[in-house]
Amino acid sequence: MRLGATVFGRYYAGDSVVHRMDPRAKLLIVLVYMVAAVLAVDLWGVAVLAAFTLACVLLSRIPLREVFDSVKPLLFILVFTALLNVLTVSEGTVYWHWAMLTISSGGFWHALVFTLRVGLMLFGASLLTLTTTTIDLADGIEALLKPFARVGLPAHELAMMTSIALRFLPTFLDEGVKIKRAQESRGATFDEGGPWQRLKMLVPLLSPLFASAFRHANELSMAMESRCYHGAEGRTSLRALRFGRADYVGFAMAIVMVVLLVVTRVMLSAGVTGHFA
Repeated sequence: MRLGATVFGRYYAGDSVVHRMDPRAKLLIVLVYMVAAVLAVDLWGVAVLAAFTLACVLLSRIPLREVFDSVKPLLFILVFTALLNVLTVSEGTVYWHWAMLTISSGGFWHALVFTLRVGLMLFGASLLTLTTTTIDLADGIEALLKPFARVGLPAHELAMMTSIALRFLPTFLDEGVKIKRAQESRGATFDEGGPWQRLKMLVPLLSPLFASAFRHANELSMAMESRCYHGAEGRTSLRALRFGRADYVGFAMAIVMVVLLVVTRVMLSAGVTGHFA
């Protein structure tokens, strides 16, 4: 990963219709999007989900390369899910079997569909952070959770912790790259040896990274205390959140996508459209 690259959790400045949407609407659309990803159990559903994702990326005016770079650090999740499906699903023609591990044609099929679903979910979550500042995201989360504060849910504190985590995630990733390069300049190697040797080489990276995390946490707590921060008590918002036409249209399109996926799944189960292979 290059320094300065767009990473997961970093805001990409812009003035598109997606950037201007209410953060509450974007959070609700992402929730509906996750439900749609659960319903997309075949390539028909994945195609619908991909079309919706591509439309959102085009409307946000964010280059596709930036979106890909934002999820690049999370590619290990896709690799892990693909291998898990390939080695554990036993359907169709079995090519290899040993103990609890099986490689079959059905395993490759499930790995393809499931990996695409997870990848699109990462794209959707990344698009949310790319088009929403941490302050707006915190305001949106707090506004959505505020009704639950009556039953004791700390809405403001949860929103604050989420915004802080998203704010410092790109910082820690950049610092991790800098630490790795500093260690390599001193003769350390991270790409040689077996898996256990490579795992041990992570210690010189994790130790200073944890020290940096604790230092940032201490500085942040001191800055908040110096500004007399006492949680949500007596606090007001600088900008009032209001739903606009784009928010209603976006949420309606997300609902239509879920309905389309449900109808497609019912039709496929009934054998009307057949299997898309």
